[in-house]
Amino acid sequence: MEIRPFTFIGATDAPGLLSSPLRFAFRHSAAPGVLYRGGACRFIVTRSAEVMQIPIDQDGAAEIALRSRGTPRIANRLLRRVRDYAQVRGNGEIDRPTANAALTMLEVDAHGFDEIDRRLLLTIMQKYDGGPGRPGTLAATLGRGGRRTRRSLRAVPHPDRIPRPAPARPRGHAPGL
Repeated sequence: MEIRPFTFIGATDAPGLLSSPLRFAFRHSAAPGVLYRGGACRFIVTRSAEVMQIPIDQDGAAEIALRSRGTPRIANRLLRRVRDYAQVRGNGEIDRPTANAALTMLEVDAHGFDEIDRRLLLTIMQKYDGGPGRPGTLAATLGRGGRRTRRSLRAVPHPDRIPRPAPARPRGHAPGL
């Protein structure tokens, strides 16, 4: 049987679940979750707002981009939530104060961490003294003991969870989250 040349493209957010031969059979393996910094993520937010016909200024787009941790998927999700807030509680336009108020209401802090992120970090700091913890135990501690959560915690560190190194915690000090 003759097989003509072809191109195969695949994507996963859990490469740790793939067998080594399958993972390494591909010539190109991009770093999981390409992070966009600075103006690139703001451009994505601005472009998405244009497509969704949402009036937004550059400062509002910058605020959403900052809190998305450089991840377009999160940026677009936050944009939709901020749009809803602007339409219900504002004048329908997104500027920095509107974006800030919406994201504060959603409990997304200035670093882009939400409640689950903060709970995960606190669990690692308090229960595991900043050291490693088993994915199943972490998932159970967070009250998310489902099989899917354990698999995602086990697969690889998710790129949009902690894109930049967290500051080292000096021994003997309480966490400052």
